[in-house]
Amino acid sequence: MSQAANSPLGILGGGGQLGHALRARATAASVAVTAPSSAEVDVRDRDSVERWLARDRPTRIINAAAFTAVDAAESNRAAAFAVNGVGAGHVAAAAAATGARLVFVSTDYVFADATGDVTENEPTNPTSVYGESKRAGEEATLSRGGAVLRVSWLFGAHGHNFVKTILRRARAGEALRVVDDQRGVPNAATGVAAALLDLSARDDARGIYHYAGTPGVSWHGFAAEILRRAQPLGLVPEDVALSSCSSAELAQPARRPEDVILRGTQLRDALGTPLADWRPELDALLRRIAAEPTLLD
Repeated sequence: MSQAANSPLGILGGGGQLGHALRARATAASVAVTAPSSAEVDVRDRDSVERWLARDRPTRIINAAAFTAVDAAESNRAAAFAVNGVGAGHVAAAAAATGARLVFVSTDYVFADATGDVTENEPTNPTSVYGESKRAGEEATLSRGGAVLRVSWLFGAHGHNFVKTILRRARAGEALRVVDDQRGVPNAATGVAAALLDLSARDDARGIYHYAGTPGVSWHGFAAEILRRAQPLGLVPEDVALSSCSSAELAQPARRPEDVILRGTQLRDALGTPLADWRPELDALLRRIAAEPTLLD
């Protein structure tokens, strides 16, 4: 058996919601995994990354390690770039040196000023520190022959995300106020994980790909859909107050993309996958939370 066949899939950022989904998907597919914690492999430290690759010898790597505190990044530029930009560069350089295939997970925040459907060839224009740092990570990855998968509005069973926040606040009896002037596409971590595993297994995986789900929706519309689907499961009260507001009213430190619907053909052409409808995946997550309420703890 070849060394490549014996080598594990390397996952960085394995403790996050996407990392959990990646490890579960790999286990289900009987794929060996090395998924060190950030304490074990700090992407900010080039030597740490190189020691991991020399020890575990993965032949493909998914870099989902990220500084994701979007608003905090505005006052912590160096910290965001250390992980999302410089750290991604360390991973890209080490992967190229060992011949490992690399996929870097990026974001719709690189398109803050775009409007409507956005393809892989659309010029980037990030207007937040988070978006700028992720674009730096993209450039570092692409310069070393790696692939980039952009994802928007991720939700899953583990970690922090909008679905769990809405459920927690509704269950606590809070009145919900959600912006209605930002549109995007929610995407389930389970579906994104499946695409990442398939993409990382391809010898010809290069350049930029969009995980293009459907349909587009505003954050307010997404919140309404979460509540509508959660109520029959007894996850939230039936009388939850949900109102809308503008982004200007919230006055968040980081500017969000206003109307970015990731679209493209690269992933579909590479994997033969259709647009992913997030609504059945939302139902599946809500059923899981109903069966495992501790997921909201």
